[in-house]
Amino acid sequence: MHELFISYCRHDSDAANALADTLSKAGLSVWLDRRAIQEGDAFDTQIEEAIAQTRVVIVIWSEHSVKSHWVRAEAAYALGKHKLLPISIDQSEPPLQFMQIQTIDFRYWDRTSNHRAFQQLAGALAKRLEASATDAQPRSVSHTLAALSADAVEHPAKTRLEAWIVAAGLCFPETVVEKEYQDYFREKTFIIAQFAMLLTAATYVVYGAADMAIAMLMLGFLALLPLSAGSTIVLGSIVVAVHASVVMQAGMLLWTSWLFYLHVSSMFTVACCIAYWRERFYRTAFAVEFG
Repeated sequence: MHELFISYCRHDSDAANALADTLSKAGLSVWLDRRAIQEGDAFDTQIEEAIAQTRVVIVIWSEHSVKSHWVRAEAAYALGKHKLLPISIDQSEPPLQFMQIQTIDFRYWDRTSNHRAFQQLAGALAKRLEASATDAQPRSVSHTLAALSADAVEHPAKTRLEAWIVAAGLCFPETVVEKEYQDYFREKTFIIAQFAMLLTAATYVVYGAADMAIAMLMLGFLALLPLSAGSTIVLGSIVVAVHASVVMQAGMLLWTSWLFYLHVSSMFTVACCIAYWRERFYRTAFAVEFG
């Protein structure tokens, strides 16, 4: 008896094979028709029996599979057996019969077990397999759940940090929406980035190696560049650290150089504030435009 059955159409063979291989590496037994599903095929009783004996049926929805009578029939049969677990590999909506069933977004899956989409699938599978475990298979189930849970668990500190970033308005909670926003942001700010880079190069040529002037101007250009708030903080910290290193190597005493630190630190703070409010503005505009 296989633990998983993957239903797909022939156009999605690469995605189905990659998913089957990754699940197999996690210790699961996967039933996959390597011939794929083609329109016009008769409903094979062997497939029906395989689904009946499988504990979870993963249906891969795509623009091709939603039109496949074979995939829809397998999904309906799995739904009737309470075994259906659908995923989606593109923007197409599942058939009307399956719209109320939560579908895991696999559009950006990088075909590794560390990706968030696969971890979400692993968590769902762990619950399904645990619920359907039998006394005859406790050892197999325990090993499988251990393999799945190892990748699905996130560090509490990472979870809290991600929640804080979302609360601050610097990240969308949905991975798909966040990726779409990044594309939107790059498209909107491409010309600004080109102008800022040109201005930065020209200013460096004019001012030469005047230390504090260059440090402050670089921080100013960080505020002008269309960077995220996080990138601005990281790059600005590097500029501040380099400036501090130059001042210390010059042998300047703290009581005579504190003004240099104050100017540079103030500019760094301004740059971070501008980057933060700029990102909030773009994210709000994106949410309104595409919401």
